[in-house]
Amino acid sequence: MLPALNQANPATLWLEKSLLVSYSLNSSKKQIILYNKEGYEVMDTGQFYNFFFHPAERSRLVSIEHTLLDFARNYTLKKKDHLNVSLIHQWRHESGYMKVLRFIYPILNSYVKECEGYYGFCLDITSHSIQNDITFQINPHLPELQHRLAQLLLPQPLPLTARQVEVLRAITKEETVEAAAQYLLIETRTLEKHLQNIRKKLNVKRTLDAALICKTAGIL
Repeated sequence: MLPALNQANPATLWLEKSLLVSYSLNSSKKQIILYNKEGYEVMDTGQFYNFFFHPAERSRLVSIEHTLLDFARNYTLKKKDHLNVSLIHQWRHESGYMKVLRFIYPILNSYVKECEGYYGFCLDITSHSIQNDITFQINPHLPELQHRLAQLLLPQPLPLTARQVEVLRAITKEETVEAAAQYLLIETRTLEKHLQNIRKKLNVKRTLDAALICKTAGIL
């Protein structure tokens, strides 16, 4: 059996057993089965996510997993559809975190009518040429599924104009709205109107949240 989560450095003890570690996720039981050549461990999904995923990446990774499981269920994906997703993210290791390359293969299990995900980990990401932190491949004969999956997984362009991005950049650099307006050579009320439109486009109530979205997207 794999080491329990309450033992010292469980991630290290577990990962040392194999350079390729896998687990499967059953969407209805809310359980993850971790296994390698030494044995297996059944874990609650929440416990798994909270322990192994980095806090800064946890919500995004969980969202991606749920998106893939729903996708596999809604489109009744089979093994022949060849869907695989590659993710580079941080994984708990010893007292800190290490980057791993994780492969995800979601399918619908026709025997139990449930969606399951099969995953593999590679600890040496230097041997792979993956350019982005997430890529996917699916059967080339299913172009409509490729398009739908891209909409679900890949970052979409933010619906902001270049001027609105410039306004947000100014408001994050200057200490006050008045100073930002002066920097942009516009009136304060014009700046506030820009900010109102930005919040509406991004569906947030605070300008700070809009700025965080843009920073995460890499445009600030």
